[in-house]
Amino acid sequence: VPASTHPLSASAKLLRTAVQSYADDIWPQYDAGAGMVLLGPPGLGKTLALTAIVNEACKVYRGPVYASWPDVLATLKAGIGGAKDDPRREAADRLRDAPFLALDEVAGVREASTFDHGELFGLIDFRYREGRPTLVAANATPAQFASMVGERVADRLKETGPQLVLTGASQRGKAVIDGPPAFEEPVTSIKVRKH
Repeated sequence: VPASTHPLSASAKLLRTAVQSYADDIWPQYDAGAGMVLLGPPGLGKTLALTAIVNEACKVYRGPVYASWPDVLATLKAGIGGAKDDPRREAADRLRDAPFLALDEVAGVREASTFDHGELFGLIDFRYREGRPTLVAANATPAQFASMVGERVADRLKETGPQLVLTGASQRGKAVIDGPPAFEEPVTSIKVRKH
């Protein structure tokens, strides 16, 4: 998690420590194929944590990817009815070779179909066999997660890295970030010279 964030809860502090530890040792994490599973209710920093790790990995490796699983599935399904060369048909395949993959919202958005489970298993299993770091986040408890993504996916992810279970109320709108604003204040007036 970026150094400018100040965790407000015990879960947020745990998450920050885990993410900082992972990011500080990005080379060994890659070599070990180490992943991480972030579980818990919405608004506890899971997405921020995934993107922070991807940003750190981008400093060292070419091609780390952050993706929202529902978006990947929507793209994939949109391409199924199209031409055989429609690049959307390969939405999940393009994630297979990323040196680091951060996959958000893998469970909890909606009931997964047999197709959804098959695509997720194919992706996770390939990365597991190839020893590629895969980090995932879901709005679920550990028991819910295993039933939502399937035992085979949950088991493979469990073997590759820690599973952090976050608790508490949403921190959205409460987070404090120090430092300069990301964007300058909008211009409220413009002076125009007449010639």
